[in-house]
Amino acid sequence: MFGVDFSGGFLSWLVAATLIILISLLNVRGARLSGLTTNWLGIFMIIPLLIMSGFGIYAGISSGTPLRFDFLAGGAEVNGPNMLAALSVGVYVAMWNFMGWELPAAAGDEIKEPKKTYPKAMVLVLFAAILSYSIPTIAGLWGGADINGSHQMWGIEEYNEGEGIGAVLAENGVTEAQIVEWGADPATDAGWEFPTIAHKIGDNIAGKDSNLSYFLGSIVGISAILSMIGLFIGNGLGGTRVPYAMAQDGMMPKWLNKVHPKYGTPWISILICGAFFLVFSTSAFQNLVVIDVFLNMLVLMAEIFALVALRIKRPELPRNRVPGGVFGLIYIVIAPLSIIVLAIVSQIADYGWQGAIGWGLIAMAIGAALYFPIRKFVKKDIPDVDPYVLNEPEK
Repeated sequence: MFGVDFSGGFLSWLVAATLIILISLLNVRGARLSGLTTNWLGIFMIIPLLIMSGFGIYAGISSGTPLRFDFLAGGAEVNGPNMLAALSVGVYVAMWNFMGWELPAAAGDEIKEPKKTYPKAMVLVLFAAILSYSIPTIAGLWGGADINGSHQMWGIEEYNEGEGIGAVLAENGVTEAQIVEWGADPATDAGWEFPTIAHKIGDNIAGKDSNLSYFLGSIVGISAILSMIGLFIGNGLGGTRVPYAMAQDGMMPKWLNKVHPKYGTPWISILICGAFFLVFSTSAFQNLVVIDVFLNMLVLMAEIFALVALRIKRPELPRNRVPGGVFGLIYIVIAPLSIIVLAIVSQIADYGWQGAIGWGLIAMAIGAALYFPIRKFVKKDIPDVDPYVLNEPEK
């Protein structure tokens, strides 16, 4: 570029930095424009996945290929150690894909009738998320991206730079001859993502590297880009308002309280968060996912305990009814707690305390150490924000 030889990693970061800056500026414009942008991105994202799914299901039916699911790579025996190894990162990625339900609440001041809008939106998003993840996956498996166990190529990455995915697959008993048979290179740094899977579906319908293969691979690649952009806009919309809310509560500097004179958004908070995003974008995705989800899980645990405690200590507060009464309450407490404990135990069993969990604990320790001096010297006499005022019925 411009006569300078940049590394692939730097160019990737440069693209990420450009998107972070543009999306931060979009969030400054407000929740409505950000929401509309995300909605349109979602529409353009889902169309290629529907096209790929249609061709995948057609390929599966026309070829007579049986649809099957191997729970573990290589058909390995399902036992305790194998389960923990498989779930050590997998649970975190799955939770990361589906988390973020609490973030829109941080932008509630910018949403019209949030108490009515949020529940409807969450129901629609829940069903849309389940279908948009499951249907393309099933279509990809059925459509031929699972021939001779090639599903083991899905979503893997090399352990160390320059090592290649051959070492990853070798752990599951896959030989280099099998990898070549699948049309892959054991020296490459990553396995199959959805664009490659879509390409394989095209291969099975119209022949290897056909026009259909390139068409499906290209449109699904564009869909993946739009998906990540939309996800970041949504997470940024809620997450960037958190420093602003903490500043209102006196737990962060007052200058984070400033709102844009035209758009009414906490623009300083948004830009500060954008700067942190730029720094974090230099880290490996897997580590960021585990740290992000781990810290979010601890927040969710606090919310779950608060759910029970407030129903005992403050039964008079206005609140939404939990379906199922006491049994429904027990279920929504135990079910997520079980998944959280499983995710933490599996990660520690596979990577130990020195991995991403360790970094998450360090971040917690820093936050805990800063809490008391901030409360004494920054918050001082600023009264706490009353959290129950937000729960009063809307007029």
